[in-house]
Amino acid sequence: MDPLKKINIIEYRDGSFSESADSVTSEKRLRIFSNDKEVLSLLCTPTMVRELVVGFALSEGLVENKGRKDLQQPWCAERIEIMWKQDEIEVHL
Repeated sequence: MDPLKKINIIEYRDGSFSESADSVTSEKRLRIFSNDKEVLSLLCTPTMVRELVVGFALSEGLVENKGRKDLQQPWCAERIEIMWKQDEIEVHL
């Protein structure tokens, strides 16, 4: 998804108004769920969402993946479920 979108703006410069197109960064609401409980909601640029979620989950201790052989199913970033909705992104760990 392209994080930039074109919009029409009215610009005031040198004492007069003019209409033109400009690029703005788009944002989407990101909701992260762990065990069906929402643990985070934030606005973000809708790029590299998987990387953002993995970094958050690991740094906040929501998941561990230290190569432990005693775990039945070690946590795997590829199993993150990302659902792109109209106005938001929903992620299930």
